[in-house]
Amino acid sequence: MVIDLPALAPQPRSAPVRWVLTVLIVAALFGLPWAASEAARRISHENSASWPPPALVLFVVGAFIARRVSYRWFDAFLLMIPLFGLIYLWRFAWRLSFLPYRDWPPRPDEEAHWVKVAHPSRPGAGLYLVDPATK
Repeated sequence: MVIDLPALAPQPRSAPVRWVLTVLIVAALFGLPWAASEAARRISHENSASWPPPALVLFVVGAFIARRVSYRWFDAFLLMIPLFGLIYLWRFAWRLSFLPYRDWPPRPDEEAHWVKVAHPSRPGAGLYLVDPATK
């Protein structure tokens, strides 16, 4: 069942805005592991250790984000695969840039919390929005 977009709901982001947000999110996700290890190095005043490892930081952040974009937390392991991980990093960022809406179907365990609404600018296209009745 598709319902009309509620009047109080914000308009979905346009594709150009979503692309810009995706690029910024990917840049932040690339920079965060480096920034964490650099901050730890400066606090501890050691040049030899890289703690926390950048891969661990990327995994933790990826696991946190994955839950919000219809992946399971352990799908963040996909980010550790060279080159293939970049595809998933982009996909996580692409979906994250569109929240609170979804243009992908929810997983079966998420269906109860999402309602399908009509897209305001693309007739026939559907969006998913958090169902206010489940809050």
